[in-house]
Amino acid sequence: MFFIDGAGAFASIILLAIVLPSLESAIGMPYRVLYLLAAFAAPLFLFSTFCYLFFPERWKAFLITVAVGNLFYCSISIAAIFWFKGDLTVLGMIYFVAEVIVIAALGAIEILYSIRR
Repeated sequence: MFFIDGAGAFASIILLAIVLPSLESAIGMPYRVLYLLAAFAAPLFLFSTFCYLFFPERWKAFLITVAVGNLFYCSISIAAIFWFKGDLTVLGMIYFVAEVIVIAALGAIEILYSIRR
């Protein structure tokens, strides 16, 4: 789970900090917000990667921490969607709603996995 989470967070960082700022007019989200979202994804990437590499045996508490971080990230993304809904293009809305759905689902799966194991 940590590997999947870390890889997803890394992909989000690349998209939010490098790819999407150059497409600001196509998505409608200001580059400052994209960088802010990338800044929130970075600790999740580092924490997930660190747990995957160094603490595979103590995964339960760490996985719940990652899941809560993912859900917090989703809440920030949802706030950004509502704050900039007038500026977002259809493409931007599709990207951010899809990102929230995927990350929220991953967070829910991580919580359920931690509880059931």
